[in-house]
Amino acid sequence: MKYIFVFFVCSLLQFLVSFESNFINPIIPYLSTHFGIEKSSVIYLNFGFFFVGLFSPFFGMLTDKIGKKRGLFIATVFYIVGTFMSGVSTHHYIFAVSRMITAIGSLTIGATIIAYISDFIPFHQRGRAAGILRISFAIAVLLAPASASYIVERFNLQTLYLGVSFAAVIALLFLLKLPTDKVISNSGGKNINLPELIQLLQDKTTQKFILISFMVMAAPLSLFGFFSIWLDQNFTLNQSQIGYIFTLANSGTMIGVAAATLVSDKIGKLLTAKIGFILTAITLFPLSYLNAIPLIIMIIFINLVGLDGGFLAFQTLASEIKPKQRTLFMTLISFSHSLCSLIFVIIAPLLYNLGGYRLLNFIGGAASVIAVLTLYSLSNNELVVEKIQEVAT
Repeated sequence: MKYIFVFFVCSLLQFLVSFESNFINPIIPYLSTHFGIEKSSVIYLNFGFFFVGLFSPFFGMLTDKIGKKRGLFIATVFYIVGTFMSGVSTHHYIFAVSRMITAIGSLTIGATIIAYISDFIPFHQRGRAAGILRISFAIAVLLAPASASYIVERFNLQTLYLGVSFAAVIALLFLLKLPTDKVISNSGGKNINLPELIQLLQDKTTQKFILISFMVMAAPLSLFGFFSIWLDQNFTLNQSQIGYIFTLANSGTMIGVAAATLVSDKIGKLLTAKIGFILTAITLFPLSYLNAIPLIIMIIFINLVGLDGGFLAFQTLASEIKPKQRTLFMTLISFSHSLCSLIFVIIAPLLYNLGGYRLLNFIGGAASVIAVLTLYSLSNNELVVEKIQEVAT
């Protein structure tokens, strides 16, 4: 019974942070009108969110020191404050700062819940625990676009964010009832030290994994960053219709994760990642040439099957490459995501004004091709081949 409650609370937290982060892009046209700013500039509202992501490793280190339950509590408080401020924001600058506060909570929660669960769940059940959290994420990805679009169109932004904030307050009360984890004063070498970091960055295998992670992140950013604007400008859709398109397309995430879970052990993590990223690349290039909504939904569906399925396999493989430095290695993978997102927020509006949505799609597709080519170069890496065999057995 205790395990069920832990699963429930952690899944609720995972759902909330995923829900908030996945309804921003679909409602960009609404935010543009609401705050009176250019549609191509709305993405700047995410700058603070992604900037905070650069410091996520330090939030994780702090959580290790004060305890995971306490860390989750503090992070949830930040999330509540951030979402509440977002709801009552009357100016886009205040909204941007509010999202930065929300990011502190969201990123810390996302990085902590699986570690917290691992303290109470037997090793042989942790895969199931991770699967439950992925399901919460996938459900949030599916529900966020359509439900958020409906709420802001039927009511307003305040209703949307205050509803999320209220749900987080309930989650916070549940969190108080969770068992307390043991605080380990000695991190066992998990703290990041500069010499170890430099040595790891000089390793060619590490460099290739970071490059792949960076390039793969460019695909969803180039796809969804201005997707709602493109739909609004080219198909004259209302906010609810845009939300439904996001929801239908995002169902590819669940299929991709399920497919990768089923086949990656049989055909190999590396091959699964290659197939996934190839699908991502070949569907990005033609997207902006399409003029039929059903075809657009189908192409993005296939894109997300490849992206999320491929990345799940890639992430599983990456976690085994440096087992003695796993925390630091995976931190670098996460850092590359935040860095890519931050760079995208800065330059994407300029690129969009220069070449439109088509230019962004070509950049995302080219980045995916680079990721695939780098994956092929890893096929000849003895360390990677050895780890592939270990994971398979």
